Amino acid sequence: MKQLGDLTDDEERIREELFMLLSYFILSFEYREERIKSIITRNHDNFVTLIQEFKAKTEDQDTVDLLETILVKLSEIQDSN
Repeated sequence: MKQLGDLTDDEERIREELFMLLSYFILSFEYREERIKSIITRNHDNFVTLIQEFKAKTEDQDTVDLLETILVKLSEIQDSN
């Protein structure tokens, strides 16, 4: 997998769009079907790493706040399992 800093603008934009979709699923975790919950739970550590990469790269405070919210939600998900 490429590091965020090594991506072209198009690749980075696509990755950001996919991240936003993933964020939606994580933040609405309790409303998802079991198979989606299972995917999120199994990939918890990968998602945390991904979010931390985005957080280190962004300067926008709204985005940082969203990333913090997602990290809290992932922590809650992990604690409940």
